Amino acid sequence: MKILYYCPWKTHTFKRWVDHFSKRHEVSVLTPLAINYSMHARIHRTFRLPGQLSLYPIVGLSKWIDWFWHLWLEIRPDILHTHFASEEQQIDIRARIEFHPHIVSVWGSDVNFVWYAPSRGIPKLVVNTMRDNLFKVFNNVDLVHTECQDMAKKCINLGCPKEKILTLNWGIKIAPFDNVTKKQARERLGWDEGDKIVVSMRHLNWKYASKYQIYAARKVFKKVPNAKFYICGSGPQRDGLEKLVKDLQLREKVFLPGQIPQELVPYYLRGADCYLSTSIYDGFADSIKEAMAAELPVVSFDSGGNREFIPEGIVPLKDVDRLASKIVDFLFDEGARIGKKNRKVAEKEVNWDKNMDVMENYYKILSETYRSSLPTRKAMKSYFVNLADDIRFWLKYRRVLDPKWEYYENSESLDTVEVT
Repeated sequence: MKILYYCPWKTHTFKRWVDHFSKRHEVSVLTPLAINYSMHARIHRTFRLPGQLSLYPIVGLSKWIDWFWHLWLEIRPDILHTHFASEEQQIDIRARIEFHPHIVSVWGSDVNFVWYAPSRGIPKLVVNTMRDNLFKVFNNVDLVHTECQDMAKKCINLGCPKEKILTLNWGIKIAPFDNVTKKQARERLGWDEGDKIVVSMRHLNWKYASKYQIYAARKVFKKVPNAKFYICGSGPQRDGLEKLVKDLQLREKVFLPGQIPQELVPYYLRGADCYLSTSIYDGFADSIKEAMAAELPVVSFDSGGNREFIPEGIVPLKDVDRLASKIVDFLFDEGARIGKKNRKVAEKEVNWDKNMDVMENYYKILSETYRSSLPTRKAMKSYFVNLADDIRFWLKYRRVLDPKWEYYENSESLDTVEVT
């Protein structure tokens, strides 16, 4: 089977996806990034949208049509599978290309944007345009893949036909977490055996709200003096978080070690006593799945699909007191029971190999149901004329959008939570 993947971002999860299927099928990757995702995959590079397309209303439309047409003739895929239903700040060709069979996987931020953008100061007209784009994508593709029921409901609210939705968690590789013991992990990382370790691994931006972890940590230390917090990750709020840790005089107990190499993730999770997530908007994060595979209890704000998988670890959004209380509970006897339960859920619900077998079966069904097709050149020209209109819209609002996106990533104050 010939599979063509499209993904606009560099992610470990997408690389794992390509690696998996390229061992069994002929895989091509269409990406705006010059990255070799896999030694098995044949890479087709393109430019990032909308940057180079900004001139197409004037000079480049026919060149873009020719490029895309010849790419399709060269690959002749049996399945087109795109990751991310929409791209923040970018023109989306998925709403235009009526290739069948076509699957789109929703990741979370691509759909959640419509809900959180108004609160971040993004103009209403831009949000509505993004909403319309998602509606077109959902109605053009043959299957909309979501990881959780929460995301499926949001897609339906955006106009996705219910019968097109497949809810299947793509999961994570569980085996790496069986090869490391807690003692080995702590020795490797230099952690004391007597410490109670709380770990989180997310991008340090406003959506993942790591400031609440720091405020909760101060309350946890009053009841668990030997606790330590490791807030792992990189992002625009790291400097502000480090300053907050310093201002609260927690530098000996709260650490920001930066982005953790993938090979060290099993050590951090197997060596910890509790995993913490404070996302305000989410789907169902791989880091939570990995913590479950490592047999950790997970404490999380009630966002995205977290309640579906870790109901006993859920606390209300932005409730620091409840967050701290739940962490303390999980650092002791209650945590062992929840950790074992999470491991069983991981083996059943978020097992990568098992769930990818299910996805492969859907590939086969769709490839047999739909004959691989591509619109005529005349139809493609019509699609890209409409695309040019969209580009003019984005150029018109670029002066508004650029500062707003910087605001949207960095603005939320790190000192607005009242703590005692």
